[in-house]
Amino acid sequence: MKLPQFALNRPVTTTMCLLVIVVLAVISISRVPVNMLPDMDFPAVVVMTKYPGVGPEEIEKLITEPIEEWAASADKIKRIKASSLEGISLIMIEF
Repeated sequence: MKLPQFALNRPVTTTMCLLVIVVLAVISISRVPVNMLPDMDFPAVVVMTKYPGVGPEEIEKLITEPIEEWAASADKIKRIKASSLEGISLIMIEF
């Protein structure tokens, strides 16, 4: 007797087997500890500001430079990387 024919001839048995497999899987997953994903702290902050309809030069003067000056005054800063695009200012601060 082939497996598909068995499953069609005995639907209750097939359903019970499937439920047993699902229950065992749920129990197994709930008891497995998650050691493969350690706690991580990324020492960086990204500041993104939007100012629609403004060119990159104005974004740099109005938004990017003041935020860079403010961020540079903080302690333990390794690097500040900034870019100004049309309508968007992106500043990445690494600690």
